[in-house]
Amino acid sequence: MQSKKEEAVTLISRLLNQLMKSDKYGERRGAAFGLAGVVKGFRISCLKKHNVMAILRNEPELAFADLEDDMACATAYLQYVVQYILENCTEDMDFFNTWIEKGIINRLSDVVERNFVQLTYSDAVELLLKAKKNFEFLVTWGCDLQSEHKRYITEEAFGGCPVIIRDYPKEIKAFYMRQNVDGKSVAAMDMLVPRVGELIGGSQREEERLEFLEQRLDDLHLIETTGQF
Repeated sequence: MQSKKEEAVTLISRLLNQLMKSDKYGERRGAAFGLAGVVKGFRISCLKKHNVMAILRNEPELAFADLEDDMACATAYLQYVVQYILENCTEDMDFFNTWIEKGIINRLSDVVERNFVQLTYSDAVELLLKAKKNFEFLVTWGCDLQSEHKRYITEEAFGGCPVIIRDYPKEIKAFYMRQNVDGKSVAAMDMLVPRVGELIGGSQREEERLEFLEQRLDDLHLIETTGQF
């Protein structure tokens, strides 16, 4: 019987094969229980102020999945892509390792081989508060973690190991994310990697609990502003 990670690797393989066969910007349908889309968009980078960049982002949707499945899928996706590049783009990687960034092959190999660290948002905040480092942005429980915080966690606190932070405060996340039993946090996660910070974000959605969804819409006054859809 396959583990969640093995199941995720199988799904990712199907999704990527389907993506490579389809149009550049259109929606791509993957496995029977997964849907992936490559979306063209823009974002403001946290690495440099006022830096707007165009991006392509892959957006898989998994049915009948919880946050554990989400994290397993994200981990398998990243490790699959990195391993594929290391095995099939050796000439390019040797060039990068020689002329662009020495040690990059070893760093990427670590992503494939090492187990990712998982910690809750609360544990991440506690870790940052204990750090002997002067951050530009103040750290408090409930704040939206910035790139400097995320890079410190993955690069310094955990020595270059990829990190998944989970269970974020509901007040800084979207209304449709599934509330946890504590009533304060939601089933959301961010994957952090060295030299980048956040690379993948995801969450479990509210599914059958309509009352929770309606309460969040009411709390945020979204029904009044967007109407009944």
